[in-house]
Amino acid sequence: MRKDVVVVAGMIVREGKILIAQRPEGKARAGQWEFPGGKAEPGETIEAALVREIREELGAEIEVGAVWEVLRHDYPDLSVTVHFLPCRLRDGSPLERREHARIEWADPARLADYEFVEADRELLPRIAKAPWAR
Repeated sequence: MRKDVVVVAGMIVREGKILIAQRPEGKARAGQWEFPGGKAEPGETIEAALVREIREELGAEIEVGAVWEVLRHDYPDLSVTVHFLPCRLRDGSPLERREHARIEWADPARLADYEFVEADRELLPRIAKAPWAR
C-alpha cells in the first residue's frame, strides 16, 4: 500500500525567472528537478507549510499567494497531492542552498529543458503562461 503525502511547492518568481531545485544524491528521485517545498505536517495549513519548508530548505522568507494548482501523482512508493503556490522572496531575504544539489533561476519557457520529478511535469507548459510568472 502506498503512503499518501500532502506536499507544498513554491513557485518562487524573481525578475521573470522561477526558482528550481535539484534533488540531492541519496534521496528518492535524486538528480531530478523540482519546485522547492516539502511535506505538510498534520494540522498545518498549506501556506504555513510552504513558509516553513522554504525557510528550512533555502533559509529564505517568502510572501505566499493563493494556491494556483493542486495535482495528485502516484509514484511506486507513495502518492502525493501537491499544492503549487506562487510566491516571492521578501525584500532583503537571503537565499541559500541547504538541502538540494543545485538551485537555479530558470526561464519559465525553458522548464522542459530540465528533467523534473513526475509530479511537476504536467504543469511545466502552463507555468510560462501564468500571470504570476511574468
